[in-house]
Amino acid sequence: MNFTAMLKMPIGQSEFFIWGEALWCRNWQSHVIPSAEVERHIMETARRMDLIRNFFGVPLRVTSWLRPPAYNVLVRGAERSRHLTGQACDFIVYDVSADVARARLLPHLGDFNIRMENLPGSDWIHIDTACTENMPPALRYFKP
Repeated sequence: MNFTAMLKMPIGQSEFFIWGEALWCRNWQSHVIPSAEVERHIMETARRMDLIRNFFGVPLRVTSWLRPPAYNVLVRGAERSRHLTGQACDFIVYDVSADVARARLLPHLGDFNIRMENLPGSDWIHIDTACTENMPPALRYFKP
């Protein structure tokens, strides 16, 4: 399968997300090609994003997923951002403010085995999979 065809395909077993969303770098207006290891991380993140999508019951709009190092610098991402490895996703919940969506998602971070940035007033939600199942709740909701 060629890369263009891949962009339209579901990410792994995802019900809701396609490769084109995960690999799009808006400021570059192009898609990036992931390594095999990064593909695996993206598939696991997509599995957890499906849980979030089902939880809200409305579409989610991905604003940032995979970021190559140069792109991460361009958008002023954290030096060790999980976006660099495909283990993080920023998104918007349709018809729900980010603050309200974060408040609703907060009690379920352990259920979905994710972490979430504590960014009051931002218009997006950041989740990542940089956690273990036994991670204490206090470490799952963090300041960037």
